[in-house]
Amino acid sequence: MTTHDAEAAAEREARARDAALRASEPERKRARGIVHTPREVAAFMAERAWQAVTRACPGRDVVLIDPACGTGVFGAAWLAAAANESSRLGRTRALIGLDVDEAAVEAARTVLHAEAARAGARLDLRVADTLASLAPSGEPLLEGAALVVLGNPPWAGRSASRGASLSETMLAEFRADVRGERKLGVLSDDYVRFFRWGAELVRRSAAGGVLALVTNASFLDGPVHRGMRAALLRWFDALEVVDLGGSALVAHGRGADENVFGVRPSVAITLGARGPGHAEPRAAEVTYARVHGSASDKREALARGGVRGAAFVPTAPAHRLSVTVGARASASYDAWPSVDALFPFHREGVQTNRDSVVVDADRARLLERLQRFADGATDADLAPVLRASAHFDPARARRVLRAALERGDELIAPLAYRPLDLRWHGVVTPLCHRPRPELARAMTHSRLALVTARKDRGTLPFTHAGVVDVVLDNCWLSVRSSCRSRAFPTHSPEGEPNVEVRAWEDRLGVAVAPSTVVHYALAVLSAPTFRARFDGLLREDYPRLPPPPDVPTLESIASAGQRLAAAFLEPQGARTDTLRIGHHSVRVPRALASAMAALDEVVSPLFSALP
Repeated sequence: MTTHDAEAAAEREARARDAALRASEPERKRARGIVHTPREVAAFMAERAWQAVTRACPGRDVVLIDPACGTGVFGAAWLAAAANESSRLGRTRALIGLDVDEAAVEAARTVLHAEAARAGARLDLRVADTLASLAPSGEPLLEGAALVVLGNPPWAGRSASRGASLSETMLAEFRADVRGERKLGVLSDDYVRFFRWGAELVRRSAAGGVLALVTNASFLDGPVHRGMRAALLRWFDALEVVDLGGSALVAHGRGADENVFGVRPSVAITLGARGPGHAEPRAAEVTYARVHGSASDKREALARGGVRGAAFVPTAPAHRLSVTVGARASASYDAWPSVDALFPFHREGVQTNRDSVVVDADRARLLERLQRFADGATDADLAPVLRASAHFDPARARRVLRAALERGDELIAPLAYRPLDLRWHGVVTPLCHRPRPELARAMTHSRLALVTARKDRGTLPFTHAGVVDVVLDNCWLSVRSSCRSRAFPTHSPEGEPNVEVRAWEDRLGVAVAPSTVVHYALAVLSAPTFRARFDGLLREDYPRLPPPPDVPTLESIASAGQRLAAAFLEPQGARTDTLRIGHHSVRVPRALASAMAALDEVVSPLFSALP
């Protein structure tokens, strides 16, 4: 069997194993995050990892570790890359593979043993929990050898290693700088744990090495992953990122952007190289490439080996490892206050998880439906609340709803469901997964709330601004989970003004009302020229706003924003025009479209003051 035969055999075994699990054990496949790696992806990574280790650790033998070896796809790709490299300076001393799937490990052993022997490499494949130990091989085997950690970790959101001492301890460094974030759970995903495990092995290798993984790409720019990115930049001399995209969770413009794995999250290949003389901290040199197209287009591009990234320098504090599409004009943007600083209290919108039962345009119909559920009905329209899941117990939901009815609790409330689409929603947990009671209290004190998003990974232009005067749905701007709608109300849940504009007031010499800040923000974020000029920056994190240079400018822009807000909240006339608001195409009255189009003229004084 040649190295190319071994690659083909490993892929056949992987496909067969994948099909068998899909047919007979789909829950196990999903829970373990077992995803077949296309041969082109493995071959590309093995070749790039070989190039990286020969540059970073010249003259060294190599020990390869595949942390989730499956049927041996990466091992076969590595042996092929090594055999094709006529100018290599060292040899593959050992090939170590770890996996919890005994059948897959046995298949890998069959596929790889002859080629490993021909290459003079010790083959050590084991059924083991990779994350349980930082000693996958003996020290004598590693002595003097560069280490390459190469593979495709499990695609499991809920890791089997949660709570394990070693795994949790290693994640502490990724979590240290993001304690204020509300969604730290994403740092417990399996791929993050494997990143940390592999990075630690390479860091402990006196001869240096390479970490090469294909994973969920959310860590490239996710706000909660900034500590992870900062650590990778410290730990490696060079980082190469190949962003394969393909997310089903973001909105795209024209053209296909398919996923090479067929999973929902976007995909990225990351290679980190570290030489034997690396001294921390040191900022890695970073290159980034984005590959677009169909899944076959992407596999073909990788197979050709022509994917080359451009150098760029990630900047603190976000340390993003991706390049956001869109304009990035003005060096002053980062100095402006972000909307989360201007409005200290803010929340994502309501998440019901069961819209067809818990949301309705007709108040009486919704109340009747909830009453039927509480009474034990099993009608077809109640099907979504009759199915149990890991996060929902129908029996418990029925008990809680029945008790709320008996107490006379308020069961439903208005909901800004989509732009210009007001509905009603049930507010009883767990029937409504996340009713956002703090936001509901804040909105009882607030005349209105600005709506925008923290980030948008999509490729459509930024149109993520609006206003509501009741609690909003978290899909008000987009149904994509990467672009949740967030409300910034004028007042806090306690009824206090929810704006922090002392710097503005000190400079302008006047008090600035909370509603004025909302109107000003709405006008600026909705102005077509402003959106176009700062498109990429507006979608990287909470949007930032240029401070008003003087009182007349503040008043004129806020007045324009007030007219636009009125068109959002009380739309008058036939809906003759179409606007894109967030990722929704919305039919709106001409008055709203006209108010938005007229913003450039009134907001232009801000543009003239920019560098």
